[in-house]
Amino acid sequence: MDSSWEDIEEVYGERVEAAFSAAQRLLGNGAAAFVQEFYQHLLEEDRARTILGRLDRTAFEALQRNQERYLQMLISPALELAQHVMHARTVGRIHALYGVENTLLADAYSLYHSRAARLLREHGTPDREVDSVLYHLSRRLALGKLCTA
Repeated sequence: MDSSWEDIEEVYGERVEAAFSAAQRLLGNGAAAFVQEFYQHLLEEDRARTILGRLDRTAFEALQRNQERYLQMLISPALELAQHVMHARTVGRIHALYGVENTLLADAYSLYHSRAARLLREHGTPDREVDSVLYHLSRRLALGKLCTA
């Protein structure tokens, strides 16, 4: 296993349980609102609007529900690397089929990060805890890119 995979393994298991337990309480309870805001912002972006515009209402609602589950998975203290890799590869194939470019994914990851930061801070989460959650969340989001590159 090369060093990039070894580094990414650090964001699973007991080492991150406390950070993601806190995140799960705040972000997990607001997953639907988080995802709705996430897609509202994405729809302001021409490239994302073009791709998402290909979906009918039912498919778009299913996408939002899947995104809620993805957020729940990302912040789960119990998430394991193998499970995450399998999910990331599946999602990567779907993104490729719909023509989602890496730059758009990078923008979406950044949006995820900023929305999570805002939500955590709005709930008065101490800065040290916010920083820990965001660091580990960013590392988990990066896995998606590693698996689809």
